[in-house]
Amino acid sequence: MIMTPCGAKRGTEALKRFSEPAPQALEGMLDKTRAGDRKAAVTAHVEAWRSYNGPRFPFDERWVRQCGEYTYARSYDPAGVARHFAAMIHSPDLLDAQEGIRCPPL
Repeated sequence: MIMTPCGAKRGTEALKRFSEPAPQALEGMLDKTRAGDRKAAVTAHVEAWRSYNGPRFPFDERWVRQCGEYTYARSYDPAGVARHFAAMIHSPDLLDAQEGIRCPPL
């Protein structure tokens, strides 16, 4: 099973079984919405992904920066992030339903 911070809401059974997202990772998600221009948005993207990466594995800043530039060019919509967070907050905990899914691994 893959558990992301999006799938594990505060105060739910999922967070009793999985660790809570690091505050700096959540802050990084929000920083991307506060950027005033392309350069700031790409920098926020890189810093957010640096916090997601953690210290255990090498961080490929060049690749992450290119992804941030592509993402910005494709569709930079800070209001979309707000809608995404609102949807997460108002959706039910899906852990039990996810555990019931039976399919062969690829």
